[in-house]
Amino acid sequence: MKFKRLFFDSSINYKAITKGRFVLALIIGLASANVLYSFFYVLDDVYKVLEIGFTDFPTSVSENEKYKSNILYAGISVIIGNSVFISFLFSRPSNAFDTRNPKRSRLLNDQVFLGANFTHWFLRIGVTFGVFSSFGFNFKGAVFYYPLILLILVVLYLDIWKTLLLLIKKNKYKILIFHFLGTVLLVLTLAKFDVTDYKKVEEVALRNNPVIDLPHSLYDSNYNIYNGITIKLKLNSFNKLELFSDEHQRLDINKIHEFLKQRKSWIREEMLPRIPVNIIADSKLKLHFIKELEAKLLINNLYKVNYITTDINRVFNNLEINKISCKISPDVLKIEEEKTGVKFPFPSYLPPLPKETRFSDSLLIKVNKNVELNGLSVSKEDLKQSFKNRINAKTYFRYIYDENTTYQDYIDVLSAHFIAAEELRKEEQIGFKIYPYSYNAKGFGSKAFNKERLRLLNLYPIIIRENYKR
Repeated sequence: MKFKRLFFDSSINYKAITKGRFVLALIIGLASANVLYSFFYVLDDVYKVLEIGFTDFPTSVSENEKYKSNILYAGISVIIGNSVFISFLFSRPSNAFDTRNPKRSRLLNDQVFLGANFTHWFLRIGVTFGVFSSFGFNFKGAVFYYPLILLILVVLYLDIWKTLLLLIKKNKYKILIFHFLGTVLLVLTLAKFDVTDYKKVEEVALRNNPVIDLPHSLYDSNYNIYNGITIKLKLNSFNKLELFSDEHQRLDINKIHEFLKQRKSWIREEMLPRIPVNIIADSKLKLHFIKELEAKLLINNLYKVNYITTDINRVFNNLEINKISCKISPDVLKIEEEKTGVKFPFPSYLPPLPKETRFSDSLLIKVNKNVELNGLSVSKEDLKQSFKNRINAKTYFRYIYDENTTYQDYIDVLSAHFIAAEELRKEEQIGFKIYPYSYNAKGFGSKAFNKERLRLLNLYPIIIRENYKR
């Protein structure tokens, strides 16, 4: 018995493909790839601008990182353009009134599977772009994921090969190799094409929310950064200090009183003494700029700060932050008085400075690239142990810095100081697991817990005085 193909016809008449149709299919495929690539490129720029607008820690994309993301977008665009080219090339017009015409049968088959094909491609584009956009902003932390994303492109391309193997009967391997090389060349070429001036877009977006190179620290105070007032500090291209709020508002350090007064008006009065100011500053910024700001904060009755840092050991998520939470030393007022000649009133709510006569010992610390303890040079790796040997209730620490001291130098010393104190307290704690600090600790907040915590703080206090050496 001989069956007649009334509905489905998988045969291809290659002679029916004219040069004009081939060229038209090629143009439509390339145009589709270019349109999709432009769409992904612009959408990536939109996401980048949104990211900068909603984060305190924006990142700048280098040319190499941008090219990497472009390769991903170009890859999916060219693969889809390939499919459009093949579909157009082998989709033949038919006569709807000829029921035995194989061309009509092919057209009907296409209509039957149109919905499924559309859903398939829609999901392919959506899922693939979703994966790409998750890592497309900054590939510094995506060392592990980038090869995995490239494998997704390979899988999608192999689906094109599967289709080609069904269509090609002769010289299939030679054609597949040429097709692969042509696709790779097209992807690499398309990835070099910038749809927009992304550097200009990034520059405008970062104007009031600059990229900050945070100092590195292994210490974390476990305080929430968002419970407070945030101020960014950064030097501009003219080496002038610029300040920014967390709402991307430019601030004048000489008029910062107005900004702080407005922010404090949003907070309940009884909460003001506990409200910290989150300082986000470049690691290479000179420390005296930060101390000048701290003096302004003390004058405005704010004495707690969170120094925002990042963990140098973290690789996969470079947006993870640490905080060093401490009280501003009143010595910054005296330092500013010596610099400006203006007398600042001592805040009445602060306890008086501890008199040096109540201590039997002191440790003078020269805070700089090369740290010195009582005149002896100490490596930053040995700082923690040196501090552990000297921390007690009868010893105070005096930090001495100069105009060359950077914010990173200060954080290095402060981190070692805090880590040493907490390790000593951890070794001494009795009955409660107070250190490392956790809100979930057994007995947290109880009278006995607070009594033990106070005992440890008095046993191994952190007492810091500061001097500026001209």
